[in-house]
Amino acid sequence: MKNSKIYTFLFGLLLFIIIGIFFLYENSNKNLNLFNVDLKKNDELALPKNTPTIKISKKRIVPLVVEQKPIVLQNKKILLVGDSEAGSIIYAFQKYCILNGHKLIRSIIWNSASDMTYASNDTLVNNINKYKPDYIVIVIGLNQIYQRKFDNSKAAVTKIIDRFGNIPYTWIGPANWIDDFGINKMYQETIDSGAFFLSKNLVLERAEDGRHPSIKGSKIWVDSICNFLTNKAKYRIKMEKIDTPYKRQKLNILTLNGGKNN
Repeated sequence: MKNSKIYTFLFGLLLFIIIGIFFLYENSNKNLNLFNVDLKKNDELALPKNTPTIKISKKRIVPLVVEQKPIVLQNKKILLVGDSEAGSIIYAFQKYCILNGHKLIRSIIWNSASDMTYASNDTLVNNINKYKPDYIVIVIGLNQIYQRKFDNSKAAVTKIIDRFGNIPYTWIGPANWIDDFGINKMYQETIDSGAFFLSKNLVLERAEDGRHPSIKGSKIWVDSICNFLTNKAKYRIKMEKIDTPYKRQKLNILTLNGGKNN
């Protein structure tokens, strides 16, 4: 019994050695010739050689983004509100409205007004509710050129824009005759990006008072405003420059005096 186990172990060891020899032979560069007979190699025992490596591209795949053209509003009812500078542009602005298919349904010209004037009463919200404009243009800030503290104005701007609700709008800053002390900067920081038009850097001819733009200066100002409204504003509206005869419509103007500045 003991001898049988020894023979079995020796036989297994011999078989292992023989297979190992064949394996080494299959993966060597030599060929054996035994009794003038070449020993063939078995491909199944050979290790794979020159295995191609799969290269993984590290190039980032960027998704294709289709840029959407901004919507330009057409054939809308427009409400123009502001201080006396709104009165300066009203006729040139009305021309743009008519020739571009819009209707200037109401204009509120509040002489000596500030942003706080409009925020402190219900005139604006009453006119919005009555005339239901599709778009609002507000021109304000001329009477605040010398203003240095802006906490009240920031609150007023927020309140005014809140009263606009979902109505698209553009806020037109004052056409400065001198440099201001921060009113335009405050507007830029408080009003929605793209909804504020900076007028202070425009070079405009002035009226006799030296502050308001002249008729010629107002036309140039309106050209710049309407180019912004058509091509750059957050809420774009068709206001292209069209030089053609037109029939002027009767303006619906509410004129107020005596704004309160703080």
